[in-house]
Amino acid sequence: AHQKKLELRLNNLLFIMSGTPYLYDQVKLSDSTQGVVKYIGEVKGKNGTFFGLEMLEFYNGLDKADTNGTIGDQQYFKTTGNKNTGCFVTEEDIADILDEPKHSFEIIGESPPFTVGDRVFIEKKNCNGMVHYVGVPKFTKNPKVFVGLELDEENGNCNGTLAGCTYFSCEDKYGLYQVPKNVALAQEEVNVDIDEVDQQNYEESEEDEDEEDSEELVEYDEYKDDEDETPAKEPTPPPKKKRANTSS
Repeated sequence: AHQKKLELRLNNLLFIMSGTPYLYDQVKLSDSTQGVVKYIGEVKGKNGTFFGLEMLEFYNGLDKADTNGTIGDQQYFKTTGNKNTGCFVTEEDIADILDEPKHSFEIIGESPPFTVGDRVFIEKKNCNGMVHYVGVPKFTKNPKVFVGLELDEENGNCNGTLAGCTYFSCEDKYGLYQVPKNVALAQEEVNVDIDEVDQQNYEESEEDEDEEDSEELVEYDEYKDDEDETPAKEPTPPPKKKRANTSS
């Protein structure tokens, strides 16, 4: 049933997400303010994909800032010094992605070579899936970049909610969080409207909300095994990376 739903979604997708920002990209918004992407995923209670930005003061970004990365009881990302220098935007708010970022924000790890909407292969599960989240989740023992995936097969361990953190939503047992080294771009080309997929997942998760609240079946060992003992890196300028090409 899930495969049929996924095929139906893919058949109705509208555009290729080649211009979607990656984690740690510096972006320019439609009002000319600028910020650095520190979160890509869902925001609880809202539809669609959101980008959590830490705003840059020297581009008047603080005029738009209104959060430290936490909304309600849900932490999506952390701003420097836990100050209200962040904001959440949609892809429609982003006017441009800068090729050469200029900031001194703390960067944890490196940006994976994929973003929301990309089709990927997960070697540990021997199946394909779709990226729904990229960021540094709260549930990790050591700060580390993770990727949130909706698998094509019932081979996951969650529905997008793990240890009380919800960064995306999908059917139960189809969700999985992995470190980037365990994920590779799939050798296929797929047209993806990630907001359409998120809309359908959001509506399905609303129906199952009561069941989700009563279940806390979390496989912590897998995520502990994926973590190393290396502390977060000191602030360094983010490396310039090539855009992913999913064409075979």
